[in-house]
Amino acid sequence: VVLGGIVLVIGAAVYLNGDLGFTAVGTAAAMVALAGNSAATLLGRAVNRGHEHPSVVVTAMSMAVGAATLAGVALGTERPWPRLTWGVARVIAWMALVNTAVAFTLWSWVLRHLAAVEASVINNLMLAEIALLGWLFLGERPGLVDALGIGIVLSGTAMAQLTSARQAPPSGTSTAGARAS
Repeated sequence: VVLGGIVLVIGAAVYLNGDLGFTAVGTAAAMVALAGNSAATLLGRAVNRGHEHPSVVVTAMSMAVGAATLAGVALGTERPWPRLTWGVARVIAWMALVNTAVAFTLWSWVLRHLAAVEASVINNLMLAEIALLGWLFLGERPGLVDALGIGIVLSGTAMAQLTSARQAPPSGTSTAGARAS
């Protein structure tokens, strides 16, 4: 699992140093985002591993806090306020309910059931997903170095998941000792 994670990080470095244009400011912003994402994953994992609340409840509470914070900042800083049409309201509702609520409920479930390294590897697949979506919807064709980096990321992810599957205990047994993290 660890080797797969290392390969994944190497692939991310290759991709991010490719045609995107490496800058110190961008790297600093990425590090801040990485630290925040890591902290959120660790906190979410701790809450979800406690099994005190269903994943849906954990997701609803965290989304409510985040939505209230974002709405407060937006209402305080956005001038003039945007006009809310039915079309915009439908898009916001779709993004909130389907794209966000369903995705984060599944993520809460993942944090509850997978080891931290496994969850981290899945989380890092976003690099490949974003590149694919950029290509499909925005016409951002990856260059040769970008494609190589994405391939390495996918290889590291596969290595980590296959290693983890081989190390998993037989079904029906406790995973506490086998998946300590």
